[in-house]
Amino acid sequence: MKAGWIVLAVAGFSGAAVAQQGAPVPSSLQAPVTTLSGPQTLAPPARTYDARDAGRNEDVLDRFEDELPPVSPRVGAFVIRPQLRGSLIYDDNIFATESDEEEDMIGVLGFGARALSDLPQHAIGFRANADFYQYFENTDENYWVGELGTSGRYDLNRETSFGADLSARRLVEPRDEPDDLGGEEPTVFYGYRAAVNGQNISGNIVSRVELGTQFLEYEDTETPVGTIDAESRNRDEFFGDARIGYRYLGPQEVYVRFRGNDRTFDQDLDDNGFQRESTGYRADLGATADLGGLFYLDASIGYQSQDYDDARFGTVDSPVATASLLWNPTRLTSVRAEGSYEFVESLTTGTPGYWRSLYTLRIAHELPYDFLVIGRLILQERDFERINRDDDTYGADIGLRYRIDRGLFLDAEYRFREQDSNLATAEYTRNLVLLQIRRTF
Repeated sequence: MKAGWIVLAVAGFSGAAVAQQGAPVPSSLQAPVTTLSGPQTLAPPARTYDARDAGRNEDVLDRFEDELPPVSPRVGAFVIRPQLRGSLIYDDNIFATESDEEEDMIGVLGFGARALSDLPQHAIGFRANADFYQYFENTDENYWVGELGTSGRYDLNRETSFGADLSARRLVEPRDEPDDLGGEEPTVFYGYRAAVNGQNISGNIVSRVELGTQFLEYEDTETPVGTIDAESRNRDEFFGDARIGYRYLGPQEVYVRFRGNDRTFDQDLDDNGFQRESTGYRADLGATADLGGLFYLDASIGYQSQDYDDARFGTVDSPVATASLLWNPTRLTSVRAEGSYEFVESLTTGTPGYWRSLYTLRIAHELPYDFLVIGRLILQERDFERINRDDDTYGADIGLRYRIDRGLFLDAEYRFREQDSNLATAEYTRNLVLLQIRRTF
């Protein structure tokens, strides 16, 4: 069985691959994927790159991926973008534990496709993708994730348009996230999302509104002592998102944004006797600015609040902030610094969630002969509400990307993660090495 998967992994390397930011590895420093309410945008068709049009606020990493786009096939009014990927990952601590670390090799085969209309008015798109993870030794960890979705836009006139998005996803909680159930197999759940939106551009005023619903459904998982019933995690969420901005000096903008949600669970009480139903909102005031052509800033400050039915959770609220600064000291180098402070809901026993501070610093530099080197530093702090738990996670990545041909890339990356916590079972050190070949047609 192991030999067969080695052959498949090698075949994946020779076949090619997919995503812009490299293969997803079974590790995450982002928030657990427990909400799918972020706006889903309809991607434009492939464009022809001209270096004379490259703006000073364009990230070198994005430009490196786009400047030699593949010649995608067309079917009628649609541009089809098939994608393939083959990856091999070494992980020296697959369960993210402090002791008795378990190492393994992981083969990843991924494929997907996007179909995007190329019309002067209106737009519709379809997307499908799947990634299959095969562990060479710990085969109980094998899993797959995927998505089916469609989105569209109806242009009422040059200023106003309406849109909709539908998607279904199969997802997995990473082993190093608090919401992992700790079963013999990964925690699998499904997300179903439907939303409608409208946007308007009137002079310098830009506005967008989105309303929708999503449902999350979890699979039960086995442990050595029995089955973990995950039904109490299943929930519905109704959400709304409104943003209005004023553009000054071209695309630069000052904006306000309001997001609201109402979350209901299939069961009134979870397995530990807590009521997790809640309503909440977040309001932000932000701005984008082009600082002399060398720096591009997008920053916001606001307030976030979530009110829980359970009096033991009460209301969780605090000021919040996000910031992203892009600096292009040369046309071959981009430095991106990002930071955020916000509340992330969690299903960990005894807590509604945690306040997360996340800071990243990433440098991308283009080398001669179609090479790109990427380095990243990460700091994440999680302060859990209502329980005595604080996690500090440190990370460092270094990667090299080689553009073999149009849409064909070879990636190599090393990732280091270390987490300190006042909860001993949450501490770990982890090293990952990734080798990948990917192809977009």
